[in-house]
Amino acid sequence: MRHERFLIAGAAVVLMAVACDNATSITGPDAPTGLRRDALTSHTSDQDVPLVVTEPNPCNGDMVTSDGTAHFVFGSTTDNTGGEHLSTQFSFRGTGMGLPPESLDYTLNEQQSTSEQTPLSATSWLEEWRVIVKPPKPELTYIRHIVFKITINANGMRTAAFERTFTKCGTETTQVDIPL
Repeated sequence: MRHERFLIAGAAVVLMAVACDNATSITGPDAPTGLRRDALTSHTSDQDVPLVVTEPNPCNGDMVTSDGTAHFVFGSTTDNTGGEHLSTQFSFRGTGMGLPPESLDYTLNEQQSTSEQTPLSATSWLEEWRVIVKPPKPELTYIRHIVFKITINANGMRTAAFERTFTKCGTETTQVDIPL
């Protein structure tokens, strides 16, 4: 009886080995190559931090120091082909006072965002900054906006680049395009 159990167990092992050799014909075609779907990872963290920011106001030459809160958000994702995608966002809102003799009250709003996409074939980097320095006199409101993007192919060659900057005092806009 003991030999029969051993014989049956041995036959089962042989049968499983044969079935594994023919797995594609039993279960269907092979799955495509690449990372498993569960290999996709993503992480986001955010944090509020008290912060003091000093920003010039070129509309009247004031140097404005503002107390406020900064909010940071960091994100990272690895896709199922091994590419990485990173993003950061920073926003600040504060209030402060300019220099004497006027000592104007200001609100300061600043936002920055950065995005880096690095799939296996290329890299793309995008940054954007927006700053508003706002005193009680609308004609002295200062706005700065910058957008920058660059793309690099798998050989390390720059394939695209773009930068656009403008600043505004009150209703006067100064546009500056910077070739890269």
